[in-house]
Amino acid sequence: MREARLLWSVVGVAAAALGAGLGELAAGALTLRNGPVLGFREAVVVLLPDEFVVHNGIDLVAIATGPLLVVLFVGALVALAASAGVAAADGSRRPAVLALLVGLLGLGSEWLRPDSSLVDVVPVLLGVLGFGAGLTVLRRVLRRQGVPGPDEGPDEGLDPDPTEAPQVEAAPDAPARVAANRRTVLGAAAATAALGLAAAVVGEVVGRGRRAVEQGRRLLRLTMISAPQEPADVAVGLDEVAPWTTPNDDFYRQDAAVVVPAIAAEEWTLRIHGEVEREVVLSYEQLIGMAVREQWVTLVGLTYEPGGGQVGNAWWSGVPTHRLLQLAGVRTGADAVVQTGDDGWRCVTATQVLEDPGRRALLAFAMNGEALPLEHGFPARTVVPGLYGGVSACKWVVDWEVTRLDVVEASWDEDRPLRAPVRIASRIDTPADGAELVAGPVEVGGVAWAPPIGVGAVEVEVDGGGWELAALGAASQTDAWAQWRTTLDLAPGTHRVRVRVRDRVGVEQEDADEDDASGDEASGDAATGAVGLHEIQVEVVEPD
Repeated sequence: MREARLLWSVVGVAAAALGAGLGELAAGALTLRNGPVLGFREAVVVLLPDEFVVHNGIDLVAIATGPLLVVLFVGALVALAASAGVAAADGSRRPAVLALLVGLLGLGSEWLRPDSSLVDVVPVLLGVLGFGAGLTVLRRVLRRQGVPGPDEGPDEGLDPDPTEAPQVEAAPDAPARVAANRRTVLGAAAATAALGLAAAVVGEVVGRGRRAVEQGRRLLRLTMISAPQEPADVAVGLDEVAPWTTPNDDFYRQDAAVVVPAIAAEEWTLRIHGEVEREVVLSYEQLIGMAVREQWVTLVGLTYEPGGGQVGNAWWSGVPTHRLLQLAGVRTGADAVVQTGDDGWRCVTATQVLEDPGRRALLAFAMNGEALPLEHGFPARTVVPGLYGGVSACKWVVDWEVTRLDVVEASWDEDRPLRAPVRIASRIDTPADGAELVAGPVEVGGVAWAPPIGVGAVEVEVDGGGWELAALGAASQTDAWAQWRTTLDLAPGTHRVRVRVRDRVGVEQEDADEDDASGDEASGDAATGAVGLHEIQVEVVEPD
């Protein structure tokens, strides 16, 4: 019985090793953090009170959260895993409960870690699933080898369980068979643990390389760029309106990368080839050594819906694309550039747009005064005002093939757009849809964009009663959005508020076709951006 209990404990620990290894592998491949085990330490640091940091010149945090804490934490996990293995013998739900508790602890730890995001929970979830899968497989191995549960009867040792294998009489070779069964079980457990260890090692190697790239990115001193200085009078004074500058951490992300590429600056190159006079291979050092242009640009995702968050405004620093194409010498008739990122994603951008100095397209290497974050394209990405990201904003860009549009069209996926200018649009940021307000003056505000022409005017309508001009913040930056605000005098009842924008040449934001509009009044071709005005509904009540 003691040996049977020991074997069930061993398989529980082996399954936990597999889960931990898969968690470390996922953390190394998907994030820039240590895995869940070491991540627990960071959560403890966050929970410690401020007065616990330093006492009499001694860093208590380093002592309390040092190797001893990790050893204790790992020891607790091993004990729980062994208990789960023993509990798995009778097929009860206790292992699942223990795994759930450990998973919740891991999720809580990830939530407490600084700058956590949804992707950080993937290693925890994968670790729990790996533990469950490993324990299930090893349990079957134990049963097939006739290993009884710790409480299934005295003196059965490793004899087959009569419920899962035919009863056989004791044979002279029983001790040898017992030893063979034991070796099979221990071999399966060792193989499972080894697989977890291998996954952890790979995760550490991959993660260390990715963290080294991020550390190198943070240490870059791009002295040729400037910190963002917001133009005067762009704000309209409503805190609920999206800030003029979208922080890097808040900037929307839209790409097809399952794992964010981590490319060291010294290893990055951009190859410009195809229908050019000379092929160019540009290094990062050469790129940042060229004449730099900096500008405010609002980017809009191709999947943006009225009122959505797939839009952001940032201060971009980079090299004008027309200068890069001049280095290669575009041949006559070449009217398309196929851009390819390190993640394998491709888009097609018109050569005319990239060659036009007035369009202000950039190969950007900095965002809001610092090197591009990894998730936003480091070392370099393309930024083209007035085009949806799906046809221009190639992140981690490594290849420009200059070609002809008719050649591309013959092989291009018909569901992927080749031309997609940004539709001018506006959004209500405050009040929120469904808000309950007090009758009287109500402040309404938001943002509007119309690149590359610029915002000319914003109008607001209440219950279809006619459009009224809103006040605009300074809109001198034609490639960037503009804040707007107005005051509405609302009586008690339910009200519908809508907003629209006109650009500087008088083009008006397109409303949805009522026959095609959905509940949010959005329609249009999904490959060319949604059409429709943003609207909210508010409930206004009498003041107390």
